[in-house]
Amino acid sequence: MHWPPRQGVRPKISGNVARFAIAFVLLLLPVQGAAQETRPAGHALMADFDGFTDRAQALEARAKAMMDDAAAHPFTANGEQEGYADFLANVEAFAAASAALSVKIDTLGGPRDLRCIYRGMAADARMRAGLLTAAKTAGAAAPVFKDLRALFADAQDVTPKDMAMFADQHDGP
Repeated sequence: MHWPPRQGVRPKISGNVARFAIAFVLLLLPVQGAAQETRPAGHALMADFDGFTDRAQALEARAKAMMDDAAAHPFTANGEQEGYADFLANVEAFAAASAALSVKIDTLGGPRDLRCIYRGMAADARMRAGLLTAAKTAGAAAPVFKDLRALFADAQDVTPKDMAMFADQHDGP
């Protein structure tokens, strides 16, 4: 056999080499399949939902504390409450997480109702963060804290707790 092969002449592969190559490829196939993600796509989504619910629960408690403090000291300049800047940053993070979940639900072909709810929560959180920033006094901010508390409570209620609840969401009547 000449190397490189002459034009138009195919090199012969012995039967043993061919069998070895086929066996090698067949042995690799199950390994490649095992290396791939075997969990359903919904598993990662449920982890995101769990984290989102935990965030909403913590923010609901913090919004209540901020609301109570603002109501107790209504003439204090808004923004002077302890943890105000962190709370505002967490509201923005909540809005970003809501928007990201909406996109993820959309990407997975999830229910339109649910993805719209998450988009709406993101918009509502951003709007309320703007209102909170615009409030001059703690007393003016108190109703915004109350509304945010309600938003975070609603977020916990609408977030699916398992894939069955996610599948049970629907696109209308």
